[in-house]
Amino acid sequence: KRTTGTWFDQVQAYYYANLLSAVKTHHRNTIGNSFNVLANTVTPIGAVPADIVRSARTGQPRTVYLGELPQALVGGLIGFQQGLGHAAFTFREGFRPSTVSAAGEGKFDTPRYEFPGGWKNPFNVPGRALEAADEFFRAIAYHQELYMGAYAQARSEGRTDGQDVAERMSEILAATEPQHKDATLREQIADRAATFAARAVFQEEPGAIVKWLLKAKAPTAPVPLKAAALFLAPFIKTPAAILRQGAEWSPAGLVMREAKKEGRAGAQGQGRALLGSLALMPIAWLAASGRLTGAPPEDPGEREEFYALGTLANAVRIGNYWVRYTLFQPFSVPMAAVANAWEKWQAAEQDEKSAEEALTAALAGAGASLLDQSFLAGIGTFIDAVNDPTRYAGQWRTLLAQGFVPFSGLMRNITQATDPMVRKPEGTVEGVESILPGRSQTLPARRTRFGEAVTRLGGAVQRGFVVPEVSKVVDDEVTRTLAQLQVRPIAPRPELTRRGEAVTLTREQEGVLAEALGRERKLALEQAIRNGRFASRDDEEKVEILERAMAVASRSVRSRALRALNQRQPFSADRLLSPRAAEAMRRDQAAFFRESEPRAAAR
Repeated sequence: KRTTGTWFDQVQAYYYANLLSAVKTHHRNTIGNSFNVLANTVTPIGAVPADIVRSARTGQPRTVYLGELPQALVGGLIGFQQGLGHAAFTFREGFRPSTVSAAGEGKFDTPRYEFPGGWKNPFNVPGRALEAADEFFRAIAYHQELYMGAYAQARSEGRTDGQDVAERMSEILAATEPQHKDATLREQIADRAATFAARAVFQEEPGAIVKWLLKAKAPTAPVPLKAAALFLAPFIKTPAAILRQGAEWSPAGLVMREAKKEGRAGAQGQGRALLGSLALMPIAWLAASGRLTGAPPEDPGEREEFYALGTLANAVRIGNYWVRYTLFQPFSVPMAAVANAWEKWQAAEQDEKSAEEALTAALAGAGASLLDQSFLAGIGTFIDAVNDPTRYAGQWRTLLAQGFVPFSGLMRNITQATDPMVRKPEGTVEGVESILPGRSQTLPARRTRFGEAVTRLGGAVQRGFVVPEVSKVVDDEVTRTLAQLQVRPIAPRPELTRRGEAVTLTREQEGVLAEALGRERKLALEQAIRNGRFASRDDEEKVEILERAMAVASRSVRSRALRALNQRQPFSADRLLSPRAAEAMRRDQAAFFRESEPRAAAR
């Protein structure tokens, strides 16, 4: 029976429903759980060598066998069918089937607060849907470990014949009654399977630090403390589990809690660490060959170049596309660590001090990549706001305000689907408008270093509802040449001066000036690079030519802008651009609308 909630419980349930209403959130949860279940399935490949060594050293029986892999498939198929039923029950009733079983044994859990109406109330749907999806994957993982554990037990008893092993497994799995001779053994295997299943959906028992943090969300905690926890870090347990399991799938896993356990659990922990360590070799190759990225550069020019090349943060290059790897759990954490360490090492002197800095960058980068994920955006933005309040305090206030928009996550998805442009809101009100369908188009577009509106890749469905995020590699002549010469212009500053004093511009005029400056600058660079004599110049001369071309282009645009203001002429990009740049702009706009029309027709 649902308990009557306090006013804070109602606020919290409303806030969570808004955050979790995004379709992308549920896709991320499904993909992340899928990868984690798959990774746990192949654990015996690494655990067997560790178990053989342990058995030889201690004289204890083996606990892990390669023959478990087919049993994992059988158990997974059985779990798939049961998982569908468990997911349906959880979505319909609002609690897990295991809650009913536990209640029958006198163990009662405090249910989360829900609004009246059950699954028919839309504010209850996001939470129930996520929990139902977790139940589906939990059932698959549970039956995998149940069958693998029964197989391992039969083998540890000395049975090697396939039929003999199958019969013994049947005896163990059928021992559900307390009076059965194998009841205790089956209960032990089932308990391990339940722990294994909880790990698969990142809901295992947390460590001491996370338990301490979770006290801030306890029903008995003071309201101000619960409010701070809600708005700074609405989700703690799952991201902490992702970070911990990611570390376990690395050399660090050999000294962590799971690897130090006795018996089968310890062998599995060591197996994960061994497999993760082996995976570091291809991960390191990806980083060394420029196919793996970590956090984006801090320098404004380098950051502009980073995104101008089509690169994404925390992504792996597959063909001509960059794909975000944050959902490739549990490997996303070591991938982020290696990528950030390599980038730091490359940029440093590559000495002993640089190695220490690279290690620090690896740890910080793994944490930053975790904060980059949507469920930790609040605490990540808050940390930025504390470190640089002038720059980031507004972003944190905006993120907080967006959480109170009904179904804000879903609204953001719909807006991304219907509005291909990335907007540049100012202030909390515009920040809220930026996620509202129909209102986002009234805001200025974010501009690239060449004055072009930043757009999202793909059609409406891909932009709004598909994860992981994907970006196409950009390899045009201008972008490639600038990157090779390390010429890194930043986004144009829409500023004008008249006789040494700043000219006041409206926001719309600033947008027009930024677009004109960027487009004129791009045309000047294209002309300079395509000049027949450019290729024969040395790099220093090339850099000087390009910088001079950008400076001349900027001066000409600003001169036309001042003239337009002085003569009270319309302040439009057409008037600020040279004829050739204006023509290029019209071609770009025509191409953009040609691409948009088929998408609109499809919708």
